[in-house]
Amino acid sequence: MELNRRAYEDKNCIRPGFTLGALIFYLGLFFLPGIMGIGYSFTDWNAYSSEVNFVGWKNYLKVFEGGTNYGMFIKNTFLFTAVSSITKTTLGIALAILLTSRMVKMKSMHRMLVFLPQVMSFLIIGLVFKNILHQPRLHQYYTESYRPRFPGPKLAGRLGFAFKSILL
Repeated sequence: MELNRRAYEDKNCIRPGFTLGALIFYLGLFFLPGIMGIGYSFTDWNAYSSEVNFVGWKNYLKVFEGGTNYGMFIKNTFLFTAVSSITKTTLGIALAILLTSRMVKMKSMHRMLVFLPQVMSFLIIGLVFKNILHQPRLHQYYTESYRPRFPGPKLAGRLGFAFKSILL
C-alpha cells in the first residue's frame, strides 16, 4: 500500500514540470510579445528609425479622430471578420452535414478531397525528412568511399527518427 501511494506521489511531482515548460513557452512566445506590443503602442517607434519617444495616448486618439481613414479601416476589419467567420462556419457545418447524410455517394472519396490539402503537407515533409535522414543504399554505396568513417550510431540509420524530428 505504501509503495502505490509513493509511486502516485512521484507521478504528481512530475506533472508540474510539464506544465511549467508549456507555461514558459506560452509566456515567452505569446504573452511577453503582446505586452511589449502594448508598450510600443504608447511610443512613436517605427521600423525605419532606432529612436523611440514616448507619446502617451496620442496614437489612440489619432485612431478615433474624424480626419483620418481609421474609422473606415476599423469598420472594414470588423466587417471582414464577421462575414468570413459566418461564411466559414456555415460552409463547414453544411459540408459536415452533407458528408454524413445518406444522399451522398462515395462519401470516403469526398472526405478525402476535403482533408487532402491538410494531410498532404505533412506527408511531403515526412517523405523529405525520410529521404534526408535515411538515404538509399545506392547513394551510400557511391559515397562511402569518399567520406571519413566516424564511430558511433548513424543518424540516417533509424527510420523512426524522421517522424520524431518533424514533431520537434
